[in-house]
Amino acid sequence: MKFFNVQYIKNIYAVLILLLLLTIGFLINYEKQKFIDYKSNINPDGGNYIKLTYIGSSHCYFSKNIENNRNVIKIKQQVKELAIINDYKFISSGISVDFNAYQGIKFLEKTGPYDEIIVGNNWFNEGVFKYVWDGFQGRPATPQIIISNVTYEVEVYHGIKKSETVLKRFNGGTEIKNFLQVLKENQETGSAKLDILNIMKKVGEDS
Repeated sequence: MKFFNVQYIKNIYAVLILLLLLTIGFLINYEKQKFIDYKSNINPDGGNYIKLTYIGSSHCYFSKNIENNRNVIKIKQQVKELAIINDYKFISSGISVDFNAYQGIKFLEKTGPYDEIIVGNNWFNEGVFKYVWDGFQGRPATPQIIISNVTYEVEVYHGIKKSETVLKRFNGGTEIKNFLQVLKENQETGSAKLDILNIMKKVGEDS
C-alpha cells in the first residue's frame, strides 16, 4: 500500500510536469504565430510616418536581456500612440546584427512584431549600412533605437518617393531606458498632444 502511494504521487508529478511543458510549448508557438501573422501598418497610399528602428544582436548581452526587451516593446507601443495622437502614421523596423538570418529572426521575435525586419550578414547588413555606416551614420553599437520621420509619396505610373529624417538616436540600454522614462512622464502628465520633436529634446542632444 505504501509503495502504491509513492508511485501514485510520482505519476501525479509526471502529469503536472507534462502539462507544464505543454503549456510552455503552446505559449511559445502562440508568440511565434502572432509574429508571423502580423500585418504591416504601411498604407499603400503613402503618408507621413514616425518610424522606430531597433538594432540589436542575439550575441549582445545588453540587447538580449529581459529588461531591454521589455523596454523596447513598451517604447514601441508608446511611440505608436504618440505618433497617432499627433496625426502621424507609425511603422517599425527590426534589424538584427547576426551572421545567421534564422537566429536573427528568433532574436527579433522577443521584441516584435515589426512591420519589417532585416537580418543576417552581421555588420554588413543592409539595415546597418543605412543606419550606421552610410545613410544615417551612427555608432556601431547594440542595442540602439532610431526614431525618424518618413514621408512616402505614391505617384501613379511614377512609383514611390521617400524622404526620411532621423529625429533621435538612443545608444545602449541606459539611453533606451531613459527614453522610456521620458515617454512615461509625458503620459503621466497628460501632455499627450506634445509634438514628438519636443519629446526627443527632453532626452538630451542626439548621439
